[in-house]
Amino acid sequence: TYKNIIVRYANVNGVSLGANSIAEGLETYDSGLGINIGSNATARYCIVAGNNTYGFWSQYTSPIIYNSLAYGNGTSGFDFDVLENSNNPTVKNNTSSGNTGYSFLFNYYFNTPSAFTSSNNAWDIAGDSRWDTHKGTNNQELKDSLFISTSTRNFRLEQFSPNIDTGIAISGLTTDILGNPIYGTPDIGPYEYQPPYTITSGGIPIGANFRVYSDGKYRMTAATSSGATANMTITPSSGVPSGDYSEWLNVTVNSWNTSGDYTKSWTESSSSAGSTVHTVGDLAPNGFYAVSVDGTRYAQFRADSGGQGTFTYSGGYSTHTFTIAQDLSIGNGPIVGSAFVMPSPQTMQTSNNTSSSTISVATSTTFSITATTISSTTKTTPALPPQEQLIQLQTKLVILLKQLVVLLTEELQNITKTTMRST
Repeated sequence: TYKNIIVRYANVNGVSLGANSIAEGLETYDSGLGINIGSNATARYCIVAGNNTYGFWSQYTSPIIYNSLAYGNGTSGFDFDVLENSNNPTVKNNTSSGNTGYSFLFNYYFNTPSAFTSSNNAWDIAGDSRWDTHKGTNNQELKDSLFISTSTRNFRLEQFSPNIDTGIAISGLTTDILGNPIYGTPDIGPYEYQPPYTITSGGIPIGANFRVYSDGKYRMTAATSSGATANMTITPSSGVPSGDYSEWLNVTVNSWNTSGDYTKSWTESSSSAGSTVHTVGDLAPNGFYAVSVDGTRYAQFRADSGGQGTFTYSGGYSTHTFTIAQDLSIGNGPIVGSAFVMPSPQTMQTSNNTSSSTISVATSTTFSITATTISSTTKTTPALPPQEQLIQLQTKLVILLKQLVVLLTEELQNITKTTMRST
């Protein structure tokens, strides 16, 4: 086994792998040919770039190439010369990019491959006609792999590379060329993209799609034009495990109002998540809120003085849309700390003027009532019967009394805490 070797400026082959040998993390640059792979030899997490002829070349039986990159080579990225005894190459999770001629090339001499196992590869220019026969499935065909900087040979992947999470798991391969862990489905190529964000830190971009992994790290899966962020964290009820890098949850923040009615909406999808704890910010301080899942009321909570609230979802996962809105139901009371407007009372009798009241409920025990005079010329609705007017006023009174109970209870608790501290 050859590991973590860099070869430059070799006149002929940068590296020749003998039969049954293994090369891991081997890099060959600016040589005559990149890596010549012998019978049953394996090249994994290797890079061949800027070589005069082929990147990877084999004319032997059953070569194996996993998670490797051929970039900017002179003749083709990968070449397989099929001789009389050649059969069954295995080519998975590889990238061919920026090469002259073909991405993948075959030369048949005395035979055709008896078998060829290939899938989940990526290339930017076409292979030859024989490659179309052998290329397999789940490939990223004729796409830019979006490397960070090919001019400096930094072949790590940008955040929206099509190679991310589009490879296939290979038994025994759990880290990339640098020793980084494999997050979710393996990436195509030698470098595994490492999610740069942590779900427990908040500040999620609004309008973007993002994927959360089991260790709490996440990455963007689609860009957003908005610079605004949502103050929200989502974690497993059992806590964030360490050392688990599997895909856990996909989230899209649909809307996020930080004032006015403070409504919020986002979509979650998962095939593995269980019970989840949601901590939501950007709410009105001390406000009451209802949580709906797919349009059905699921939970309720009250925000703290900092405008943050928490609820737990344990209703099972597939794809669900969550909505948070102010809870104005009588059973939970109106919003505390946020002004709201009562429906204008109907005119009890025809007269020249009538009054309506806007009632603002604050987080203290002070109520302010402002009367506004409205000209009779603006009246557009008929008067309600006195009995209905009475029921309407009673309903409003119940709401105000419930709110007053909440406020007075808080005031009493504060006084009690102050008294206990002083004694």
